[in-house]
Amino acid sequence: MREVRSVTTQAGMSEMENRRFLDCGEEMLKLIVAYNEDLRNKRIPVMPGVDFKPKDLMASLPDQAPETAESFEQILQDVRDKIIPASTHWHHPNFFAYFPTSTSYPSILGDMLSGSIACIGFSW
Repeated sequence: MREVRSVTTQAGMSEMENRRFLDCGEEMLKLIVAYNEDLRNKRIPVMPGVDFKPKDLMASLPDQAPETAESFEQILQDVRDKIIPASTHWHHPNFFAYFPTSTSYPSILGDMLSGSIACIGFSW
C-alpha cells in the first residue's frame, strides 16, 4: 500500500478565507459566463479537432499531483488552456447527440447552494 502524504498548501488556501472564497468565486463565474458566451457564439468547436488524440489531454497534465498547491488562477488557466479545448461540449448549439442538463445559470446557482449545504436529498 502506498503512503498517503498531505499536500502543502499556500497560505490561506487550506482553510479558504471568506474574502478569498468570494474572489475565487467571482473568477469562476467569469470563466463560466465567458465559456457560455463562447459556446453560444460558436467560438469553441463542438469537439476537439481531428488532430487531437484521446490521450493528448492526459499527456498535457502532470503524472502526479503537485507536492504544493497551485494557485486558483493557475487552475483556471489550465481549465481554459487544456480542459476546454480537449472536451466535447454537450451544450454547444451544434451538438445533437444528447440533450444538455443542468447548464442554465439557475441550475448552476442551485448546485452551488446544494454543495454549500452538503445535505443529501433523502434526509430532508
